Amino acid sequence: MKKINKNKYIKKMIKNVSVDAKSTLEKEKDEKEKNINEEKNKEYEAMRDRVCQFKVYEHLANKEDEEDEDDEDEEDDDDEEEYNEMENEVTFYLKEDTTFRISAIGKWRENSRGEIIGDADIYFYHITTGQRCKNLMDCFQGWSEQNEEDTEKWETLCHRIEACSNLKEIILNGNTIDL
Repeated sequence: MKKINKNKYIKKMIKNVSVDAKSTLEKEKDEKEKNINEEKNKEYEAMRDRVCQFKVYEHLANKEDEEDEDDEDEEDDDDEEEYNEMENEVTFYLKEDTTFRISAIGKWRENSRGEIIGDADIYFYHITTGQRCKNLMDCFQGWSEQNEEDTEKWETLCHRIEACSNLKEIILNGNTIDL
């Protein structure tokens, strides 16, 4: 009988050990899930905080925009005058060879009486890149002509443009100018 009891005891112990192993695995699994859930909750809280901060910033930006619009409305009420945005493009070209061209743009604001309000913004286009240049000489920055005759023509055109005493008026009023 002792053998049977011994076997029963061993079987019982094996069952207890396997149950303990299972419960340990379940506990570890539960802890991992708990940790994952805690991390997700932290991420969610952080994201919620960021969304709240964004909403606050957005609200402040909208409030500033509304204040700016109110200020503009007040200014418009004071002036009661309409302004038109004006733009004119002028192309200067060499009389001797019309393939040598430089374009200039003039932008300004004009009131209903045709008077220029403020300063006109005048710029030239770079001859190869088309980028905006504040002065005429910048149009040749980073560029060189391989042919000496062509270089002379570009220089001649440039000098003639610079020699115009009423350059601003030409750009604001004209379309194409042969020099």
